[in-house]
Amino acid sequence: MRASKILVATAMVAATFALGACSNSDEPEVVDITKPISLEIGVGNATQTRVAIVNPTDFEAGDAIGIYLATADKNAAPNENDAVSAGINAGKAVNNVKFTRTSGGWDGDIYWQNTSQWHTLYGYYPYDGSLTGTSTEKDVTVAADQHAQGTVSGTTNVPGAGYKNADYLWAKNTAVLATTGAQPMNLQHMMSRIVIKLTAGDDLSQDELAALAPSLKIVNKDDSGNGKTPLNGTFDIKDGTIAATSSPTKTAEITPYRVEGTVSGGTDKEYTYYAILLPATSFTQDKDFVQLKAADETTYLYKLGTPSDLTMVAGSEYTFILKANKTGISLNNFTIKKWTSGGSQSGGADMVVPEPKP
Repeated sequence: MRASKILVATAMVAATFALGACSNSDEPEVVDITKPISLEIGVGNATQTRVAIVNPTDFEAGDAIGIYLATADKNAAPNENDAVSAGINAGKAVNNVKFTRTSGGWDGDIYWQNTSQWHTLYGYYPYDGSLTGTSTEKDVTVAADQHAQGTVSGTTNVPGAGYKNADYLWAKNTAVLATTGAQPMNLQHMMSRIVIKLTAGDDLSQDELAALAPSLKIVNKDDSGNGKTPLNGTFDIKDGTIAATSSPTKTAEITPYRVEGTVSGGTDKEYTYYAILLPATSFTQDKDFVQLKAADETTYLYKLGTPSDLTMVAGSEYTFILKANKTGISLNNFTIKKWTSGGSQSGGADMVVPEPKP
């Protein structure tokens, strides 16, 4: 019976406490706070992936995230529905614990601080060992060339390194009391992504498309020809916000990561391009947006045919379905949606005659 239940305190379990009643019985939940918190780490949900360039199945070995824990007194919100999240470095804070992905799971431990306070967990990627509770801003860099090989998480010669290294993630969990249950750490994409799908029009052969495909650039220039796409920013771990620095380096062209495939149900080539940009990066309506350049320097352009100027929103994905024609690049469909899931809105088609060779 409940009245006869006795807990024996020892040196190992001196920090073991009885919490409120479990949902399936009258017995209180017993939590040993000398044991690490069980975390289920993913993106969007426990099974989704970090960087969906093609179809990876998980974080990659060597990837590292940082976890913060902060606490708030229970007397300020005695019920779970009223619990207020604690800000980073609040209460009995544990700051920036490193969790590294291994072949068998995650290497890292973080612990409940007590059973009498609300605990809030924060997570971010990629890990930065210089961050503390009071210094929570991390530098953000966007690569102008996101297709080239480079180093990712200590691994060299990784294709699309510039793309993978620009995928900054963040999560903040609901405040909870110490529990034996696993805590989901569902990190979200905090940057913006452009996806371009390119196929050949009726007047362009598959070989001609293959020759043009590697030249694709995402173009962003002002009226004087200066680059408008910012490459430097800051990532604040306290709230997950990412913004360009006050005077960032800017580029006129981004080389996206390129994947070659075939059109579903057929043999015609389809090229998919992925680029990650800082939130608030803006593109001007009717200005050059996508460029292809032939070996003879003939330039093919798609001018942005959206109803208005396009400004990137954090966590959003912008997909352009394009066809390469000898008379220019045409838009079949334009969709905006949440990077991982959610609704979308579409824009109309637009065709532009290519810029002639000088």
